[in-house]
Amino acid sequence: MLLKGDTDKIIICTTENESRRDNFSYTWEKNGELIQAKHTNEIIEPLQPYGSLLRIITAVSSAKYSCIVANNAGVNFNCFLLLYYT
Repeated sequence: MLLKGDTDKIIICTTENESRRDNFSYTWEKNGELIQAKHTNEIIEPLQPYGSLLRIITAVSSAKYSCIVANNAGVNFNCFLLLYYT
């Protein structure tokens, strides 16, 4: 459960293909819109040695977060729905 005003929530996105993880790129969307790397309420960080981490600084509304993983073979979406309760 996520409460309005909760702080420092983390979502992790990784690939299942261990042999080719270094060939993937990761981007994040919130409600279908690209999250900018320097957004103030959501911070995107690389997850070493592979993957991506989205840090939600403060929950202010319900949102659908998507991690888009891409490589030369195509694109894969991982979706996460976060609901907040007042």
